[in-house]
Amino acid sequence: RDKERDRRQRLERERQEVSAQRRLREERARERQQRERQEVLARQREQRRQEAERVRREREEAERLRKQRDEERAEEERRQREAERERRERERRLATERQRAAAARENRRSGPSPPPRARRT
Repeated sequence: RDKERDRRQRLERERQEVSAQRRLREERARERQQRERQEVLARQREQRRQEAERVRREREEAERLRKQRDEERAEEERRQREAERERRERERRLATERQRAAAARENRRSGPSPPPRARRT
C-alpha cells in the first residue's frame, strides 16, 4: 500500500512539474509576442516620423525655391523698370537736344545780324 501511495505521489509531482513547465513556456511565449508587438509598433512609429520629416523637408525646400523665384522675378521687374526709366530719360534728352539744334538753325537763318566786328584801332 505504501508503494501504491509513493507511486501516486510521484505521478502527482511529475504531473505538477509538467504543468509548471507548460505554464512557463506559455508565459515566455506571451512575453515574446508582446516584445515583438512592441518592436513592430516602434518600427511603425519610426517610419511615420521619418516620413513626416521627409515631407517637412520637401515643403521647406519648395517654400525656399518659391521665395527665390519671387525674389528673382522682383529683381527682374526692377531691372526692367530701371531700363525703361533710363530709355525715357535718354529720349527726353535727345528731344531737348533736337529742339535746341532746330532753334539754333532757325536763329541762324532768321536771327539777328552777327555781332559787329571789332573795329581796328
